[in-house]
Amino acid sequence: MSDRKLALNGLISREFFKAALLPLLGIEIALVALYFSINGYNLRNSGECIERECISHIQEIVDNQARTISKQFQNITSLSLVLQSETKRFFYNPDQFPNQGNSGVFGFSQNGVYCKLNKIGCSLFYSNRHTVGPEEKEKAARSEALDPIYENIYKANRNIMAVYLNTFDSMNRYYPYIDRVYEQFAPDLNIPEFNFYYLADKENNPERKPIWTDAYLDPAGKGWMMSCVAPVYCGDFLEGVTGIDITIKNCVDNILNLELPWGAFAFLVDSWGTIMAMRPEAEPLLGVQELRGHVYSGKVLQDTYKPEEFNLLKSELPGVAEAVSHLMSQKKGVENLRIGSCQYFLTQATVSETGWKLMVLADKEKILQPISFLKRNAEKVGYFAVGIMVIFYLIFFCYLIFNTRRISLRIASPVADLSQASIFLAGGEYQNRLKHCGVKELDDMFDAFGSMAQELENLHKDLEKEVIRADKAKNDAREAGEELARQRDHLEELVEERNLESLISMRLLKIDTL
Repeated sequence: MSDRKLALNGLISREFFKAALLPLLGIEIALVALYFSINGYNLRNSGECIERECISHIQEIVDNQARTISKQFQNITSLSLVLQSETKRFFYNPDQFPNQGNSGVFGFSQNGVYCKLNKIGCSLFYSNRHTVGPEEKEKAARSEALDPIYENIYKANRNIMAVYLNTFDSMNRYYPYIDRVYEQFAPDLNIPEFNFYYLADKENNPERKPIWTDAYLDPAGKGWMMSCVAPVYCGDFLEGVTGIDITIKNCVDNILNLELPWGAFAFLVDSWGTIMAMRPEAEPLLGVQELRGHVYSGKVLQDTYKPEEFNLLKSELPGVAEAVSHLMSQKKGVENLRIGSCQYFLTQATVSETGWKLMVLADKEKILQPISFLKRNAEKVGYFAVGIMVIFYLIFFCYLIFNTRRISLRIASPVADLSQASIFLAGGEYQNRLKHCGVKELDDMFDAFGSMAQELENLHKDLEKEVIRADKAKNDAREAGEELARQRDHLEELVEERNLESLISMRLLKIDTL
């Protein structure tokens, strides 16, 4: 037990606060905690549900867009089949394609390149790597019959940038016409060394079907390109390869120009993980800038592919290479990806026509914005409730202080009066009448105290009488004692006198005897 003494009103106030305020405060805190816990649980479940729905929705969108893009590429592939068939027919049955030399004017340029000089239909380039003799000139002239087909195929799809034929002996027929074509290509250009030719040969394409190249720099000066190429065989001999070009700019503008929800954006990735084409919004996030155009400082003499920084499997951004690598092994899928301080969903689907991956990057925060809105509202409601609770408790606390003081004074004041009356009672004042305070127990105690004081007063009076009687008896006893002492002293004196007389008589008798 502590030696500290506490006033009754302080004790009452403290116990009143403990009994009234603390349980209520504990209940309110528990309710607020329960509110936030339930809201957090509901929001978390709702967020997970919405996230699943959004992932499913965006995956469905990506799948649909991949199918749409695949259909666009299929359309170009179908045109490539037509181009392959007609060109093959030209090599199988050259007699069915009469010489239309009057429509094209051919000649040698200053650098030894045999080319078409007038700007009609397709341009024609014949590398000086091979001797251009009468047979080659005849082939160049007869191939003029292919111009209407090439022109019609070019106009059949807005994504197509060029339609062309490359032959084993480095002849190039190209639509639309390339002005000063002899200056565009290297004079001794060896066309079979380029990917848009050798990817269609027997070794790389034994099925002899149209195939798609990865993104490369076009020697014809049209920038970064993707091509659908198809071999043209005459028996087992590869006469040449037809091609349909799509620039990355056209791919971005016409194919990847998708209206995606949540501000998401798409980009194409080849089988090696290299970005083939992407929306401008993806550039700052992926740390690369799309190569829509190219300033040619010289002639393209070999295959030129996109720089290594376009390869997402070698990306230096944390987590990007791992996420892309995981997706590349699947036909479709979703990965969580953090870029900087933001979370994204990286979704992909396979473009079946080419085997490329259509990837979509969606901001997770925008997708979960409804949940964030609900969470903010729930927090506002919770904080508002806490604020109201604080105000309520301040008012309640003031009321409690006032009421506690009033009650404690109502209880402590009579007790203090009783204490004071007890002090007076101890001093012999028996007539301190205590007023009733309205509290039954205290009033009964006051009545009992009054009765006790009356009894004490009567006892005191009786005691005083007894004390007086005792004092009188004491005085009487004292006086009797004193009288007895005098009588004793007198008796002793008489005895002494008699003893003295006897002694004298005995002495006298003794003397007489002698």
